[in-house]
Amino acid sequence: MRGYGLTPAMDGILSTSVVDLIEVLVTVIGTGAFTIGGLLAENAGLQNVLTGHSALGAWEVWMGGVALFAGLYLLGYRQIYQRYQSTGSPA
Repeated sequence: MRGYGLTPAMDGILSTSVVDLIEVLVTVIGTGAFTIGGLLAENAGLQNVLTGHSALGAWEVWMGGVALFAGLYLLGYRQIYQRYQSTGSPA
């Protein structure tokens, strides 16, 4: 950022903002990946249970539930939503 007419204080603010933006983007992408993966695993597990492969289906349903919990609650609610609420944005 040197050479763009930025003071050192502005350079620090910009780098902090960029790091925060990257962190939020990675969290949103991770939330989406875990949620979609969980839904796909749940679907595959239910199909396997219905076709008679109960052990594999039960494992896939369990792992799908874990992925949904990680995506929706741990990343989605506890990271993204809590950060959104702490910034004072209107609900």
